[in-house]
Amino acid sequence: MILADSYEFGHLLWSLVVIFFMVIYFMILFSIFGDLFRSKDLSGVAKAVWVLAIFLFIFIGPLVYLIVRGNGMAQRAMDAQA
Repeated sequence: MILADSYEFGHLLWSLVVIFFMVIYFMILFSIFGDLFRSKDLSGVAKAVWVLAIFLFIFIGPLVYLIVRGNGMAQRAMDAQA
């Protein structure tokens, strides 16, 4: 049990920042995977390679995906809505 006296405000603030960035990271991952499996122009092998790249290179993989395929993400999302 964490007592209020032993848990400093700086630790609380740092914990909130870490949790915030974890939530943002998972939101980005969910949007990438949704776009990846929604995409009809990629083969199954290419999708598997993207998934492996995202899992192996935890921070660089999603960034590379957003740079390479980010322009078409909005268009694919609008096509899925229609």
